[in-house]
Formats: sequence, structure tokens, C-alpha cells
Amino acid sequence: MYNLYLGAKYFFIEKNSIKGYLVGEVWKPITSGSIKVDGEENETVKKFFDGLSLWGFNFGFGTEYFFSENFSLGGEFGIRFLLVSSETEDKSVYSYTGYGYTATETSTSKVNADIGLSLTYSLLTLNYYF
Repeated sequence: MYNLYLGAKYFFIEKNSIKGYLVGEVWKPITSGSIKVDGEENETVKKFFDGLSLWGFNFGFGTEYFFSENFSLGGEFGIRFLLVSSETEDKSVYSYTGYGYTATETSTSKVNADIGLSLTYSLLTLNYYF
């Protein structure tokens, strides 16, 4: 799994050595996986990862106390969202033989799933700015 991450912190208030800020972040997890059984790759797992889409968002606010020019102690509170979407499609071919004839039937099944998760978080930080 790889995670591409983009965020911004905006200091909007300053009182002596204390600064308040807002933070916003977007992240895009990139996943892949496979299973091999007796040297053959399992197609179901491959199709699952091909149809999987993940996105994450983070919004919060916090304060930092700068006890020196480059160091600060901080606290942050916010909410995180994870959006998961999955789409899989399976095609099956069935053949029936009996009474002197053969019949073939093709069946397609498609499954879509969307999940949204959110949770609040809090952080205590020790920061160094250079």
C-alpha cells in the first residue's frame, strides 16, 4: 500500500507565543495484492484490487505554543473521512447436456459497494520548524 498525501496548515490567529491554526488534508491510498496457489494467480483477488477505490480527507483545528523560535508544543482536534468504493464483475458460463442436445448459458453478476467511515481524532505534538 502506498499513500499519496497533500495537506495545508493555515495559522489564522496569534497571541504572544500561541498560534491557532486550521488544517486540511487529502490522501489517496494506492493498494495492490495477489495470491498465488500452485503457481497460478487467483483472479478473484486481482479483480477485487482492480475495482477498489480509496480516498481520505482530514479537517481540524489546533493551537501551538512556541517555547523557542523553532520548537513548539501543540494540540489538535479534527475529523477524518475514509471513502471506500468497490466494483466487481463476474462472468460465468454454464453448459448443460442431456436428451441429445447441449445448452449454454452465460451469467454476469456485478457487485457495487460504497462505504464511508469517519472518526474524530486528537493529537499532542512536539514540532520543529526549520
